[in-house]
Amino acid sequence: MHMVTEAQSAGGAEQAMFGTKIMALADRLAQWSEVPDGLTCTYLSPAHCSVAAEIRDLMRQAGLTADIDAIANVVGRHAADDPRAPALILASHYDTVRNAGKYDGRLGVLVALVVAEHLRRLGRKLPFHLDVIAFSEEEGVRFASSFLGSSAVAGRFDPSLLDRRLLISNREAVLGVRALLAGEGIFAGLSSGAILVAARRVAREMPGSTIVALLPDGGWKYLSAGIFSANLDVVEEELDSQVTAW
Repeated sequence: MHMVTEAQSAGGAEQAMFGTKIMALADRLAQWSEVPDGLTCTYLSPAHCSVAAEIRDLMRQAGLTADIDAIANVVGRHAADDPRAPALILASHYDTVRNAGKYDGRLGVLVALVVAEHLRRLGRKLPFHLDVIAFSEEEGVRFASSFLGSSAVAGRFDPSLLDRRLLISNREAVLGVRALLAGEGIFAGLSSGAILVAARRVAREMPGSTIVALLPDGGWKYLSAGIFSANLDVVEEELDSQVTAW
């Protein structure tokens, strides 16, 4: 109860300081991207490895013990006095989709980090370990599976998942987008087209199975590329300068 009262009595200036620092750290991590315009940081890419190292260093600067595990999760700990104490995990992911926002996933990591740093600054020990984990993979962009980082922490990681990458070209993704519009009337984005192509490919390899494809995004941001109606060669050339293969 004392900690709750202390937090409630904190001044507005201190609370604003937390927010300012979190936003600045998000900007800092966003400097590493696979594309020059926008944010793309997929699992185990050079940008992804740089972000992992930066998060580890930020955790250490905050006073946590921190390292990068075998699946590229970044794990920091504000330790309790009793090494046998249980642990409370605060976690989110740091990988991104293509053309991502800089707060998706990473905001959860950074809020937890700033909280842990504040506890260290106060000299406050908890009756449990406080673990801040930046999961390496959630989005499922590079491989045909998601939540690789958290599944490893939960003891349910399957190494064979890393052999299930599906390579889908921008041309194939565009054809998927057009198929969705023509056949279903769905105004879809490029990632949805790629998902449709991937689902159809998996379905051919698994006859008799039911394949469910989730198509989450709209296609408004690709209008300028003409993916719905322009000449396919022109569209492919335009996209190849913006988006890597799926």
